[in-house]
Amino acid sequence: VVEPSQLDLGSLLYGAVARTSLVVRADPPSVAVECHVWVNARNVRVGKVQSGTTCNVPIQVPTRRLEAGHAYRHTVHVETNLGTMEVPLRYEVVERHLLFWLWTFGTALSCAMGFGVARATMARRFERMTGWLNGGMHRVDLLGGMFWFAMLALGVAFAGAWLLDAHRKGRDEHR
Repeated sequence: VVEPSQLDLGSLLYGAVARTSLVVRADPPSVAVECHVWVNARNVRVGKVQSGTTCNVPIQVPTRRLEAGHAYRHTVHVETNLGTMEVPLRYEVVERHLLFWLWTFGTALSCAMGFGVARATMARRFERMTGWLNGGMHRVDLLGGMFWFAMLALGVAFAGAWLLDAHRKGRDEHR
């Protein structure tokens, strides 16, 4: 008897290492079990099998070399002195959205602040161009402009991420 009968790891973050295990028990509990376990997937690691009245089989799935946004299905093959069993293994690798959005927001904000400071510096430096560069804007207006520029950059990033996600979902449906 193999427990669990299937391994569904769910959604795994890209870069994480998922750990799970299988337990193989003999149907008459007094019989010793000899196990040999393998998976035909390079990214799934099967640990050292401990034999005895039960076999504990540690399994690791590192996601660093996998493509995010894809679902994966494998079969864990279990050969014992009592017979052969197959256990389906399923998981999906997802992106680290929080880090992506923090990076996007930080980049947009720093660009907006940089452009705002450059514009204010140029308005002070070239006094005859003050009307064109500064347009009579006060510092509050300049900060408001930097805020709206950052929001525009964030909107473009959100739209790009949404389009990329829609493209990946469409590509996965055709597989």
